[in-house]
Amino acid sequence: MQALTLSWSLGNYIAPVICSLPGGPMRVARKANISPPRKRKHRLTFRLEIDPMGTGEAHCTNELGDPEPEIQARANLYYDGPPRPDTARRDFQQMLRRDGGVPFRIESGQMLIGSGDAARTVSLKGAELEIRPIRVGSDAARMLGSVGKLAKRSLILEAGDGTRIVIHAVHVLPK
Repeated sequence: MQALTLSWSLGNYIAPVICSLPGGPMRVARKANISPPRKRKHRLTFRLEIDPMGTGEAHCTNELGDPEPEIQARANLYYDGPPRPDTARRDFQQMLRRDGGVPFRIESGQMLIGSGDAARTVSLKGAELEIRPIRVGSDAARMLGSVGKLAKRSLILEAGDGTRIVIHAVHVLPK
């Protein structure tokens, strides 16, 4: 099950965001990446990186008009799945149907929200990240539009202090 989770989760996530810049509104991409660590451990760990959009003090929203703050994050994720390889495929599909997504615990990391003097740092130690497939016909699916055969996923990050970040993105598999 851990290998299935690894292959399902790894890759780049790209979310469209609209920012009010001096030249007028512009579509920019929020990028997140989930990759394996450089050194393999005895358990399944990942590295989450959310890159800043580089828009500075610009006001940004998603396609639905919800505010999208500038975010930069780095975290080490841990997946604690059942170790039974004989039922892995069935267990993974059941988890997606029953729970709606793949849950990860965050071992360490931090997130910077905002920019300039208004920026604040949030500890991600003990936080949770869930990756969920976006259902056809949902607001998130309409927001992402038609992207061909790319998977649409939501990354839902909940920190211990109550900070909740949701990123609706297309999933681009690593090469």
